[in-house]
Amino acid sequence: MSAYYTSMSGMLGFQSAVDTVAHNLANARTAGYKASDVQFRDLMTQAMDAKPKGLGTMSPAAVRVFRQGALEFSPSPLDAALSGNGFFVATDAAGQPAYTRGGSFRVGPDAAGVRHLTLPDGSRVQGFGAGAAVAADIVLPQGRPPAATTAIRLLGNVSAELPVGESTGFLATVYDAAGVGRTFRLTVQREAGNAWRLTGSVDGQPAGESLVGSTPDGRFLTPPLGFAGGGVGPFTVSFESVTLFGGDSDFASSQDGRAAAPVAGYSIADGGLVLAHFGDGDVQTVAQLAVARVANPQGLRALNGGMYTLTPESGEAELLTGPNAGVEILGGMLEQSTTDLAREFTKLIVFQRGYQANSRAFLVSDQMREDLNQIIR
Repeated sequence: MSAYYTSMSGMLGFQSAVDTVAHNLANARTAGYKASDVQFRDLMTQAMDAKPKGLGTMSPAAVRVFRQGALEFSPSPLDAALSGNGFFVATDAAGQPAYTRGGSFRVGPDAAGVRHLTLPDGSRVQGFGAGAAVAADIVLPQGRPPAATTAIRLLGNVSAELPVGESTGFLATVYDAAGVGRTFRLTVQREAGNAWRLTGSVDGQPAGESLVGSTPDGRFLTPPLGFAGGGVGPFTVSFESVTLFGGDSDFASSQDGRAAAPVAGYSIADGGLVLAHFGDGDVQTVAQLAVARVANPQGLRALNGGMYTLTPESGEAELLTGPNAGVEILGGMLEQSTTDLAREFTKLIVFQRGYQANSRAFLVSDQMREDLNQIIR
């Protein structure tokens, strides 16, 4: 009465298949989730000097299918999606590497108050800092430190019609080492013989003076000049973009100093750039998200939270670098689950029918056994 075992294996197999479908349906809205397919395999037995005989089905395998999910816009500035074959890289609480397609990131401070880019379960996201060749935990700044002014670039025009002895000038904000802004005034005075006297001051205190010439094509004949005073400097002023033409004098400037600023928020831009936004409107790149490729994704071992870990079957992970890595990181988007509701419901009906048919075969086999017992009695 092998039909007992055959039909029982069928019921157990279809029950396992229903469990897989139920898991897919439960994760229909889980970002980055990869639905599993069900693969049935027949079970054979062979007695001595006999042909192989079917004995039902082996426990069906749930095979995760790593295909691209649909991409949707996300309101969270820290969300990102992968388009192509790859995984985001993270480390768990034990420091072990893990991989995920889910790009829903968070800001997670550690016990010391250091902010890291993390996954919802607290795993730290890996990336490349500025100039770094090795991936590491992405540490997010809590503010921007001050920077003293070291260089000013002056742009504009000094009127060539300025009479000898007359002057013009411009004002700029410069910063000391503590990030305190101070006023730098540069006075440009016309001297005899196409010479120009450049006098600087910081908050009214002398900062330097130079006498320079001019070129026939209307430029100052001088390299960048050094100034220092009023607690600021030394810093240089570049005149290469200043002309000596007719008309009015007009100036603009740029400089490399800055005051301290608190962080206002973080975001992830296309290309996986992790950005810090500061209170004064400045934006700086903190790191770039690391992406890895696995030779055999089906060999990965699934963990909680859409995470995977390497196995001998999956092979090693390769960190991808450069524009030709074949995978794109899209900021402000999320990859949706690959669960196809219509397909899963169709499979659910098929598996339910298969279970019912095997249960019917089991009942028929049981009835045949009862009939045989009646004959024996």
